[in-house]
Amino acid sequence: GMGFSTEKDVLYVKFRANTSVKKRGAHTGPDWTVETLGDLEDTVLTMRLSMGVANCQYDPMGVGCPIIIRLKVGIREMYRQKLTYDVSLPPALQKLYKDLIRLVVETGNLEFRRCTRPAGAVGRSVMICYFDGSDEAFSAVIYLRWKIRKGGYQVSLLVAKAKVSDMWGKSTVRVEMNGAVCVMRLTYRTIKSFNLE
Repeated sequence: GMGFSTEKDVLYVKFRANTSVKKRGAHTGPDWTVETLGDLEDTVLTMRLSMGVANCQYDPMGVGCPIIIRLKVGIREMYRQKLTYDVSLPPALQKLYKDLIRLVVETGNLEFRRCTRPAGAVGRSVMICYFDGSDEAFSAVIYLRWKIRKGGYQVSLLVAKAKVSDMWGKSTVRVEMNGAVCVMRLTYRTIKSFNLE
């Protein structure tokens, strides 16, 4: 699940990457660390190992989706090129995915406040919802804006969602509409979770 620090009162998403072969469902080697990233250049990546890195990220709130969606767009490119699971990736994809693994490992833990209501907030919050789409992916994000008693406003990220666009039959307008549907579903579920009367 998600990490929780009682000292800082924050939740965190733990990004990890492990490209070692699995045996009986468990990795045979340790996760990559900042100290061992120098050995990444000698590693030969396959589609199976790359998918393992993309699919092991756990982020139900979507705060890390800008990183995770890049991993998934890379996987979609592998499908587009009709690669098989255990064949070495082409040089361009090797470089792309090794750069993404470095990004994941160097990010480490992505912390965010457990409470979205700041101290000194007045009244109810205002939900601010955005969506966008491109040929690669579409996303939706919801922020909460609170009025502060001492003056001004404070905005915090509440939840986000990003998905990869289809490989075929897509147009920019359709992908934008997918983003609109995504933000409406996310908004509906968010309001429902507030249990407002």
